[in-house]
Amino acid sequence: MKIGTTELSMRMRIVLSVAALTLFITVVASIGFDAYVGSATRATLERSLRGRMDRLQIATQRHLIQLNTSGKKIILVPDQSVSQVLSKNLRILYTTKVAGAKALLTWSQMNGHLGKPYYITLPHQGSSSPYILLIEKIPSTHGELAIVGSSTDKVDDSLNIAEELLAIGGISAIIFASLGAGLLASIVLKPVERMRKQAQDLSKGHSMDRLSNPGTGDELAALADTLNEFLTKIHDSTQLQRRFIASASHELRTPLAGMKAELDSRWSSSFGSDPAILMDRIEKRVDNLIYLTDGLLKVAQGQSKTIPLKLTDSDLESVISATLTNLSPQASAAQVRLVLDVTQDVHAYVDPVRICEIWENLTLNAIRHSRPGGIVEITIDQSSTQAIIAIRDHGDGFDREILDHVFEPFVSTSPGSNNFGLGLSLVKHLVVAHGGEVEARNHDQGGAVVTVRLPKANPVAGS
Repeated sequence: MKIGTTELSMRMRIVLSVAALTLFITVVASIGFDAYVGSATRATLERSLRGRMDRLQIATQRHLIQLNTSGKKIILVPDQSVSQVLSKNLRILYTTKVAGAKALLTWSQMNGHLGKPYYITLPHQGSSSPYILLIEKIPSTHGELAIVGSSTDKVDDSLNIAEELLAIGGISAIIFASLGAGLLASIVLKPVERMRKQAQDLSKGHSMDRLSNPGTGDELAALADTLNEFLTKIHDSTQLQRRFIASASHELRTPLAGMKAELDSRWSSSFGSDPAILMDRIEKRVDNLIYLTDGLLKVAQGQSKTIPLKLTDSDLESVISATLTNLSPQASAAQVRLVLDVTQDVHAYVDPVRICEIWENLTLNAIRHSRPGGIVEITIDQSSTQAIIAIRDHGDGFDREILDHVFEPFVSTSPGSNNFGLGLSLVKHLVVAHGGEVEARNHDQGGAVVTVRLPKANPVAGS
């Protein structure tokens, strides 16, 4: 929030919001209270006039007051109340000194009110405040009118006092509400400020893995938990990236260093070595480099979730059977038999090319870990929502030390071999890209088992 070009802090925004709300409530309450006080005071005044009217009428009817019926000089009765008795033609029959020697009413003011009592507010000579008059016809007379009145000074005074009290109370309420809001905002925002400073320290590279949780069990605590989950993911991703870069650098350096050593040996021996042998060795190392960089690219695509897929409704038996046929030479060379077991027709919404890539990596890995004369078993099954494909070899199984990490880059299941440890990592990325899941375990009767679960074909999308 800005005022002009000045940024307001959250604490100040809270204080201003509370002050504005308090001011609004005070104004509304003042208007309501002012109306109530005015109405109540007016009602009290009218009740007082009603009582005086009754007394004046009784006094008139019982001749307790002397009416000037002769038309002589008007007598001003020394009474501090406003009272008059007028004839039906508005001639003064009785009047008090305060009411004056002039009739309080004119014919125009009486128009439409004859025969019934009514209240009227009129200015009064010698007073800054208007008067409220009650006019009523006196029964059992010759049509005389009784008038009693009272100044509105009391009403005005009551309203003025009420307004002063409301003004003082309203200002006090705004001040105390603002102070309370500032104090409450400081208490509430203290954990936020602490989290902000910790986040700032994190941005400066200070060693800190998590933000402190205020332990309040509210939205702020939930925010801290969410941020900590985010920081954990960033930390894990950063550590994985560092391991990936370190391992990639090491794997790339090994063939390059080998080629450099071969070339150094070639030149230092004054061409004593057979150039054909040297070129053959360099060619093999270049092939390894190409294979490694291709694997690195695919793993990087998997980590950034940018693997392109062309999903179609595919028959998994046909896709995997074609892959196994292509790998028959490798299986024969290792004296391993590939067995495909399919109990029912299983379709899945997948990219056939990527599925071939997944199964090529898994089958080659199983062949590598099988003994001569061994069997690699592939089974295809399904549940209500997933296609389930499992591959099992009869080798030694996964080492317990790496079982939980076999799908991480550069974790080799064949230490000491030319395997770079990228195959299973790529398998996981491809499976996840399909919306599936993959797990690795050791079989109770020996050997390793890798199970892939893929979403089944979508009837609408596949139609």
